[in-house]
Amino acid sequence: MDKAIRAAAWFFVITGGVINVVFLFTPNTDSYPMWALVRVLIGVALLIAYVSRRKRIQE
Repeated sequence: MDKAIRAAAWFFVITGGVINVVFLFTPNTDSYPMWALVRVLIGVALLIAYVSRRKRIQE
């Protein structure tokens, strides 16, 4: 379970980060894709859940 949470979190963070970087360096863009930012935020939330779960298990 922990490996799945960690893998999903890193997947969301990396894919969202790549999409954000590509979009920022692409000329002629009209608006910022909020869905790409949401992917990063979901990944960060999953990483926080993973870390807090690991701390709770260690205690």
